[in-house]
Amino acid sequence: GGSAHLLLSKLCLGLKSESESAINNIKSNAEFQNKIETDFLIHLKYVNILFFSLAYFYLGKSYFDETKIGKSITCYNISYSLLQEQTSKKFDFNSNGFPKLVGRLSHMTNLITGIKHCILSHNQASEKENNLLYFQDVSKEISVNDMPIGTLVLKTSPFIFPGDDSIVLFVKEAPKPGVFNSIMSTFKYNSNTTTLPTPSAPQDNIPVNSRPRSDSEIAKEFQKRINAGENI
Repeated sequence: GGSAHLLLSKLCLGLKSESESAINNIKSNAEFQNKIETDFLIHLKYVNILFFSLAYFYLGKSYFDETKIGKSITCYNISYSLLQEQTSKKFDFNSNGFPKLVGRLSHMTNLITGIKHCILSHNQASEKENNLLYFQDVSKEISVNDMPIGTLVLKTSPFIFPGDDSIVLFVKEAPKPGVFNSIMSTFKYNSNTTTLPTPSAPQDNIPVNSRPRSDSEIAKEFQKRINAGENI
């Protein structure tokens, strides 16, 4: 139940919870975390904090709709504070605060600037209403009992092949053709059949047998060349 703004707050909390689960999974494996590109980690942190901030923003709008102006102002203050940048020069996955968006992610700063401006506008309107009419107390926090429970709306859908034409699963022309490319470029999937056709004989320096080679034989030859240290 509740207003549309309350529903939006619940949905944002659900997305925040999902991104937080991904963050915790990465943080639990330091070796895995070190292999992930920093921009991806920053983006993940960005999504997590952004939706947490929006959850408070929409909750504040919901309280404003119910003329609970004091709680509305509290939510706007928290929402805005969540978008403050991290103080450290280097991105820290474990620190509070919004990650600095630089390089390939710098274009997203305009979105954050716009959201912060929107939050401030609503906050100022709520404070004006409160100072003139309601005179409600403004606390620093929202109690746990007043926070909605996050909601996820997920729907699965079957995958349908687009049309009846054959779909090429691998690119035929590669920058550095090798055994793997020559083998894999022969695979096609036809939506009218249920099995993959036998690949044609490779064109690289693999002896071509008089009979079509099985997938197992091709794989063994491929593995033998890898073990021999060839650059495939």
